[in-house]
Amino acid sequence: MPNTILHPSDFAAQSLACIYCYGEYHSLKSFEFYEVPHREIYLYFYMHNGSILLETSEETYLIETSNIAFLPYTPEIQLKSNGSTNLYFHILYLSGSIFPCFYKRYMAQALTPVLMPFSLNGFTSILSKLQSFKQVLLPKSEAYLSRLLVDLMADTIFARDIQYIHSDIPDYLVAIQKLFHEDLKANYTLDNLAHMFHVNKYKLIKEFKEYFLIPPMQYLLDLRIRKAKELLRLSDLKISQIAEKTGFSNTNYFIHLFKKKIGLSPTDFRNHQPSKLEKQ
Repeated sequence: MPNTILHPSDFAAQSLACIYCYGEYHSLKSFEFYEVPHREIYLYFYMHNGSILLETSEETYLIETSNIAFLPYTPEIQLKSNGSTNLYFHILYLSGSIFPCFYKRYMAQALTPVLMPFSLNGFTSILSKLQSFKQVLLPKSEAYLSRLLVDLMADTIFARDIQYIHSDIPDYLVAIQKLFHEDLKANYTLDNLAHMFHVNKYKLIKEFKEYFLIPPMQYLLDLRIRKAKELLRLSDLKISQIAEKTGFSNTNYFIHLFKKKIGLSPTDFRNHQPSKLEKQ
């Protein structure tokens, strides 16, 4: 998919958080950074699948699946392959007086601009909304877009903060999170999780939401839908097979939940993706 170039008004460029370019990539072949306007630009990466190397004048960083990276653009920045296949990532080119403040806060305790958030729900929701914006923005849509970008950065900084209290998360919550990631197909319920980890289920819900921002079963559903999207993009598996692989025993129920969450049926979502030839 080619870059979507937005044209913010002079007012938006001076007074709001704005975006100049929204790039979606499935390969590093012929990759070039967007020609940045004469403004201070910040890059925001979201790696849906695969991994790449982000090289600056000082360091080289690995951005892997589900990682975010946020940093100022400089002409020295390069993206390089590390041999990963099935790449899929987005880059946002952001500008506005608020972004230097966000970046300073984001890096206050960090040694790297790369982040692995615990929950991806907020990020993917905001990124999907950004795709609906056209090249010419009306004043009202510029204000709404600015709010989306501020929400995106607030979620990003909050996710960074969560990283630093990870050691304080109860061990049983870390174990549940790991369980979800390692086996999506298992038939989890709050009752059996509470029994497995010898904890009251209402305490489990309360503490999981406190540390991971959303309730445990919602977290699991988000993981399953994210995996289903990946399989729809990158495989030729039947919808029923994808449902089974992502923990849905009933295909019709999977289709209903997927459409409710994404806004498209699994088949329509697959048909909206670039062809395999375009991804290579």
